[in-house]
Amino acid sequence: SMLFRAMPSGRRVPIEAVLAIAIELCRAVGYAHDWRDEDGLRRPIVHGDLSPSNMMLRRDGGVTLIDFGVAHMDARIARGQAQLVIGKSGYLAPELFENTLPDARTDVFSAGVVLHELLAGRHLFVVESERETLRRRAETKGLPPSSSNPRVTRKLDEIVLRALCRDPARRFASASEMADALERLETPRRATRRQVAAFLRPLLDGGIPVFDEPVTSPIALAAPAA
Repeated sequence: SMLFRAMPSGRRVPIEAVLAIAIELCRAVGYAHDWRDEDGLRRPIVHGDLSPSNMMLRRDGGVTLIDFGVAHMDARIARGQAQLVIGKSGYLAPELFENTLPDARTDVFSAGVVLHELLAGRHLFVVESERETLRRRAETKGLPPSSSNPRVTRKLDEIVLRALCRDPARRFASASEMADALERLETPRRATRRQVAAFLRPLLDGGIPVFDEPVTSPIALAAPAA
């Protein structure tokens, strides 16, 4: 969202740059999803608060994912205790409002919202009031980013909408799988990191704010793990 504010009126982030940013984001989240301990056992870590304010765009064109303050191990290996799920309501997966423990697919939903917003050039759910944000979440269904940006291809639409499926079973199983799908796209081709850096440089020099906190979410009590 801070990137939107820095863009001149009527302009969008080029799709080629969006793809590069989204792939780096998904790879960073995927690294946590694919985490293994010192014994080589897979211990997926869920970020739990994936949103633009926790993405730092670097001057070299890279993306750094920050704020793992509410991250936790995947529900499948969590201790049998109820947990609090805290995040920004405009980016939380719908099942988290139904007392479901988060897993890698909830981060995939959040990444899908971020990708949709970068492509469309506007927020998908977030507005000024929390109540209106929640209303839009309930009413917005299957809106492809191409409806706001004609440069978005059908296959890219399909990737975004798959990440945004209300049913977690129909989403990508992890952020790494979503990154793989984005990298397989033949058109448009993603920008190089150097090209992204060249695009960002004048915007960063113009003074993009470091943090832009959108509407904060309610605290949802998650069900205990089995």
